[in-house]
Amino acid sequence: MRQKREKKVTVKDDAAKPTRNRSRPSKIPRRSPLSKMKERVSSRLESFGLHSLRQGNSSSSGNLNLSAKNEASKTALQNVHDMPSTSKASPPPAEPETTSSPTAPSIGSRKRAQSGNINSTSGVSTTPDSFRKRKLAFSRDSPSKLPDAKKPLLEQATTLSDEQEQTKSHIPRLKLKSKSEINLIIKEDNKMGHIDSWLNAYQNFTEEDQRIALERLIDNSTHKNIRFMRDVIEPRFQRDFISLLPPELALHVLSKLEPKDLVSATQTCRTWRQLADDNTIWRQKCLEENVKECSTPILKQYKSWAKTRTPEIVGENIHSPWKKTIMRKKRIEKVWIEGDVTPLELVGHDDHVVTCLQFDGQRIVSGSDDSTLKVWNAKTGHCQSTLIGHTGGVWCLEMKDDWIVSGSTDRTLRVWSAETGKCIETLYGHCSTVRCMALSGNQVVSGSRDNTLRVWDLTTLKCTAVLVGHFAAVRCVCFDGKKIVSGSYDNTVKIWDPNQAGNKLLHTLQGHTMRVYSLQFDGKHVVSGSLDTNIMVWDADTGTLLHTLVGHQSLTSGMELRGKTLVSGNADSFVKIWDIETGLLVRTLDDKNKHSSAVTSLQYCGKFIVTSSDDGTVKLWNAETGEWIRDLVSLDTRQTGGVVWRIKASETKLVCAVGSRNGTELTKLLVLNFDDLAAAKRASHSQSALPGTSASFDAAAINFNSLGHVNPT
Repeated sequence: MRQKREKKVTVKDDAAKPTRNRSRPSKIPRRSPLSKMKERVSSRLESFGLHSLRQGNSSSSGNLNLSAKNEASKTALQNVHDMPSTSKASPPPAEPETTSSPTAPSIGSRKRAQSGNINSTSGVSTTPDSFRKRKLAFSRDSPSKLPDAKKPLLEQATTLSDEQEQTKSHIPRLKLKSKSEINLIIKEDNKMGHIDSWLNAYQNFTEEDQRIALERLIDNSTHKNIRFMRDVIEPRFQRDFISLLPPELALHVLSKLEPKDLVSATQTCRTWRQLADDNTIWRQKCLEENVKECSTPILKQYKSWAKTRTPEIVGENIHSPWKKTIMRKKRIEKVWIEGDVTPLELVGHDDHVVTCLQFDGQRIVSGSDDSTLKVWNAKTGHCQSTLIGHTGGVWCLEMKDDWIVSGSTDRTLRVWSAETGKCIETLYGHCSTVRCMALSGNQVVSGSRDNTLRVWDLTTLKCTAVLVGHFAAVRCVCFDGKKIVSGSYDNTVKIWDPNQAGNKLLHTLQGHTMRVYSLQFDGKHVVSGSLDTNIMVWDADTGTLLHTLVGHQSLTSGMELRGKTLVSGNADSFVKIWDIETGLLVRTLDDKNKHSSAVTSLQYCGKFIVTSSDDGTVKLWNAETGEWIRDLVSLDTRQTGGVVWRIKASETKLVCAVGSRNGTELTKLLVLNFDDLAAAKRASHSQSALPGTSASFDAAAINFNSLGHVNPT
């Protein structure tokens, strides 16, 4: 086998040489392939700065030294061979023509070299195959073929210290990065260098130049990068400033929100809920909505909660009575606008006309030309009692607490107990029909067709004063406890002081040319409506005429005065809103959806105006815009004689007296309850709502006072 390998190596070497004369000088000895390989290895080691292998006749000790040197050389060569190289392997260099050794090795040394001895320490073979492999490794990783970046690493790997030679420790293998990785690192370094230089230049800009640079940067950015900028910038401006502010300032900021926005704020976090549920804020909101006090049931709930301090308060609002009050108000308003409310029918008075109607939230009292009065439970619709005693039709009535006072065509007044239904006293004095009445405190004033007014004390049930001065029937009267204002068919309005000794007449207001049918009095102003189509505004202290409101075409049948706003309903089917301070017309309610017949009665409920008519409908209007909202009542017999005679409204209920003059509609009362939770839930699914409405809240059964007296027509 050895001979065959040597032969193959010789043939390969001869093939690589150029053609030459076979004749050799006899003095030059023939070199063996092994000696040639040793010389090549020695030259390679010297090029790497390592000790060369020396040939010649050597003893056993010499062979050991050679073996140790070969081991060190092989270790260095293996470290170099294990390093990754980016350069392609190059073919081995051509063999030299001459050898560096002048003499051929001896036969004994050649046999020892070819014996394949393995060093006991390192286990490195010194056979020709091992030398050939090292030769090829040197050819591939020749320093001349390596990049400049690898040469220092190669020198570091091939240089052995004396201590390493003595201990024969392993040299750590170093892995070099590929050329593509090196180029990528260089590119990244260059990129970061450009960014750093740009940022340094940007920081040196003035504020104006920075804005210009940013604007141009945005103009040259893609939409994706602009969205990225937005996502980075927006969170930096999202700060919970309410929680950072002092409580006083935070409450001041929140007090500027609408109720519906405050409710949303309570759902943000615990801190916002504690601030937005502050009772002071909600009390202010109630005052803005003209709600001046909490109802008794809500206050009882709050006091009960304050004693126990139960933590289950989410959504109940019992820890903030003012909040619960206004939320209930908003919910009721929503039901007024869009609630599907089924009216409760109270049938009575047979086929007679309901001439007068009063409602205090708990009880409904109706008077009819059948000479009776009926007391109804507003919640259940049950008729509690029928007041029988008058011998003529009942034309007017007033109620307060447990008292009911009625006037009739039988020329008497009767005082009744609303609880028992019994007549307490019959008051005599008038000599004709008692046509109108006004109640204040413990005093009641009655006007009669006998041209006089009488003042009655309900505690003593005596007449305390008789007011004489009109020349025709007294049609309407108002009384605030201090002054009495009366309107008559003699076209005048008179102001009286019942507590003044002697002559009690203060002023006679002359200006109307026809009968006075309606009055309004707030203590400072007197407003009178007449058959002459005009409405006049008077100063109650001086009796001077302030304004004449012109616009209606017929009799003003009903009016409501709240502050400086006057709402008037007329027989011409129009409803108008006036400013009594300026005397100007504010608006006429939507004429596209107006009544088709005379307006019989109206109620002004702050945000809403409710009107009834001879056309058999009850309409709801937005008082702020004058727009028609919807028809609350529409009788099936409205085309054949059905009419709505009277209406009375509170915050939660509407009472309508309906019937007909030809028997087509049964006389009855319709009660609509807008504090119905079922109707509120149905309304919550509707799409339309006024601004400021809120979700459904738990409500208590609360009683409200009447919205005021409207004189019957």
